[in-house]
Amino acid sequence: MENQNPPPFPFDAFEMPYDSSDEFNAADLFPSSIPITAGDQRATLQAVRRKLQELDDQLRTLLGMIDREFQGGMTMPAPLREPARLASDREPLPMMSRPRPVDPLTTSLQREDVDALRTIEGVFDGQNMVGPDGKQYSVPANYSSKSKLVEGDILKLRITPRGAFVYKQIGPIARERRIGIIERDDLSGEFVVIVPDADEDRNAIVRATVDRSDLPSVPYKRYRMLRASVTYYRGGPGDEAVVLVPKDTPSTWAAVDNIIKR
Repeated sequence: MENQNPPPFPFDAFEMPYDSSDEFNAADLFPSSIPITAGDQRATLQAVRRKLQELDDQLRTLLGMIDREFQGGMTMPAPLREPARLASDREPLPMMSRPRPVDPLTTSLQREDVDALRTIEGVFDGQNMVGPDGKQYSVPANYSSKSKLVEGDILKLRITPRGAFVYKQIGPIARERRIGIIERDDLSGEFVVIVPDADEDRNAIVRATVDRSDLPSVPYKRYRMLRASVTYYRGGPGDEAVVLVPKDTPSTWAAVDNIIKR
């Protein structure tokens, strides 16, 4: 049968406000209504002391474990990293010399010059190349026509070990376009182009060329043209020819740029 009035724990019965100046003894911890002998009082105090001793032992054990963790290489928090610097705050890298880009055309020309048996540079006179020694070197008419070489252009001739002549245009002269009328010499069979100084005189020159009459007394210039250039465009007397001539430099030859059929 359950006890209806269990003896209260001594600390639960202690309801008086505690002051540091108050003095009390073990008898004050027990209500006066419950008879307590000296043996009971002593047993209670010993039980409280054992509990406190156990708590003290547990605290000492925990403190020792913590000390051993720190002494045994416990992972410490990593130091804060230096904040990343902006690109503008970084020290400039030392300047390094970059290799200059290689021109494939120049490299190809240099390699070809090494392989060539002989290399000569000269000036195009409208039909041939004149070397530095005054010697003329024949330039294929088809190459001159397709490349539209103008009198005064600088050419390079490469003579291969097999004896082939290979030309390259390395220095074009300043040029301008003019429009003239094609005329053919009956004796030599050469084609020439008559370029009037004034555009309004072109029709008069066309009529004289078609009628095979004397040219009108108007200022004009006469240029020789390669036959291969005229026949390539299927030009003939009386047709208009768009030609390329040196700018501000007198010349004898004109390169055909196009032909307008009449």
